[in-house]
Amino acid sequence: ADATGEVRLSFRDGRVVTGRVEGSAGGPDHPLDDSALLAKFRANCHDHPGVDTFVSRVSHLTDEPSITDFVGALDALATPQET
Repeated sequence: ADATGEVRLSFRDGRVVTGRVEGSAGGPDHPLDDSALLAKFRANCHDHPGVDTFVSRVSHLTDEPSITDFVGALDALATPQET
């Protein structure tokens, strides 16, 4: 997102640590190349085992026979994996 983000951590010992970003990488103001975008996507998917299949399907989206099947693949990525 291009929105500013800030986090403030307050510790029991009284310390306060603050972090701030003006915008996340990958937005219009901070574009990523394809390789970096894919790495960010994989990280956001927590290296889900279905991510490579989904990425392949996205890169060939015009060949998808059914949006229902495609959405099902996306739903599988949203389902937490047991460890």
